[in-house]
Amino acid sequence: MRKSVFLAAAIILVLCATSRAVSIGVSPGKANIEGMYKDGYAEAEFLVSSASQNNIAVNVRAEGEIKDWIRLPDDKTFSVRMGEPKRLSVAIITPADAKSGNYSGRMEFLAEESGGTGIIGTFVKTGVLVPVNVEITGHEIIKCIAGGISVGKTEEGQPLRFSLLLQNKGNVRIKPRIVIDVWDTEMKELIDSAVVEAEEILPTKQSEIRGEAYFPNTENKRYKVSFSIEECNFMEIVDLDVLKKGVLEEKGQILGIKGKDVAKTGEILPIRTEFENTGEARVIAKFIGEVFLEGEKIGAIDSENIYIEAGETIVLLSYYSPKKAGRYTIIGRVEYGEKSTEELSYSFVVQSESNKAKLSLPIIIVYAAILAGTTLLLARIYLFNKKK
Repeated sequence: MRKSVFLAAAIILVLCATSRAVSIGVSPGKANIEGMYKDGYAEAEFLVSSASQNNIAVNVRAEGEIKDWIRLPDDKTFSVRMGEPKRLSVAIITPADAKSGNYSGRMEFLAEESGGTGIIGTFVKTGVLVPVNVEITGHEIIKCIAGGISVGKTEEGQPLRFSLLLQNKGNVRIKPRIVIDVWDTEMKELIDSAVVEAEEILPTKQSEIRGEAYFPNTENKRYKVSFSIEECNFMEIVDLDVLKKGVLEEKGQILGIKGKDVAKTGEILPIRTEFENTGEARVIAKFIGEVFLEGEKIGAIDSENIYIEAGETIVLLSYYSPKKAGRYTIIGRVEYGEKSTEELSYSFVVQSESNKAKLSLPIIIVYAAILAGTTLLLARIYLFNKKK
């Protein structure tokens, strides 16, 4: 009897050591999407987390009557662990012929732990079910919220550049019209006006809108500028100082030139030059470079002209196709406005197809020697066993 008890206890301990359930958390625990329009669009966002120290492999799938409406992202299989959650955005697209009413489905988050240290290494799969409820209505809802307006510095004759945040809270796509009025400081006289049409924004989506507008009637003084968006029932007033032409400083720096370390003849190589606009004004930037083969200049490359806002960092892309084998060096700079950066260099090695074949010949000889030696050893072992 005592032996049976000990045996049962041992079996339980082994099972506990060799299998364990894993757990994940999904927030929010359900998604209710109200007032969707036929052939409409909406997004739901989930945060998937785990308290495990090991990586938890999570696979997501949609089920229920609206599973075909739910568009999962490409990374529907991913890993989470303690302190490293995953934010997952899911799109819901309703059919054009859907009837008004309420529909339901669910998201299934299936989890399995990896990297465990159990005796046999068996882990129990677990899952979290998140209900998704969708209401379809036959009424269009046009609604949005806006804010966070930022206005950049500008000079006489230069455009006013701005940015703002806008979220579509309705159930149809919108292309908001932003009306910009420039007033005197007492807002008694309208000096100038412009309209900027934003790009299309899908329902539930938030977008940062960047734009610019020209006001030829402004000069070197302070103004009040009002931004109005009818669809959002929104208006905000900001101050604007128009500076004298040439006051804003143009300043920038080249951060590096990068590309492949080894290439082959005839290959088209992308050359990436990183440039940062550290000044106060928007500039037009362009990379200018010279190409050297074994120390001798053989050509030149450049990039397209690109506008770069103050404070931004971009990559200027240019291309080069080497014709001969050897060591190449590209020495170049970035020209912006009426200035240019210091010169930096980037080197790479080009191999011809014949050179690559020669490089691989010693490896082929080594493999042949190993094969011959192995064959001879096996033959000797066979003869030795046969004599026995």
